[in-house]
Amino acid sequence: MSLSVFGARRQSAVQPFSPFGTTERLMRSGLPLALGLTLATILAASLAVGDARAEPMAGTVNCATASKPAEFEICNSEALLIADDNLARLQAGIENNARTRPQRQLLARSHDQWLRERDSCGADQTCLALRYDARISELKSGQALRPVASSGFVRFGQKGDRG
Repeated sequence: MSLSVFGARRQSAVQPFSPFGTTERLMRSGLPLALGLTLATILAASLAVGDARAEPMAGTVNCATASKPAEFEICNSEALLIADDNLARLQAGIENNARTRPQRQLLARSHDQWLRERDSCGADQTCLALRYDARISELKSGQALRPVASSGFVRFGQKGDRG
């Protein structure tokens, strides 16, 4: 406390430190609300940017929801899980570099065709390993962005096979 020129007492501008007062002043200032809104805006913007691109392809097998024999076999094999992870990383990189809509569509069609070929292996681990090796080579060589009807794999014993 100090005396003013007119003799009236006035309170000093300096107040003792109190952690509770600091929190209360901070809350009244609106800073936490501003930070929360800023973070929410950043999160919404990042999600919107992700949605603007083509829907990401499911490159990796989700072992928790596996429903096909090929998926079960992949989940039970360390080597196939590693191959699946390598394929997913390579696929994601190519997907991120696909700039035009036709490129993204071609990549999606190529991926869908590969999934059908992979699933046609059933629980045959050798067949699955060959499919993964071929797909990884195809992606590395840039063949996935070229229109192709099939990779040429034929599995004996399927419908329509001769011999």
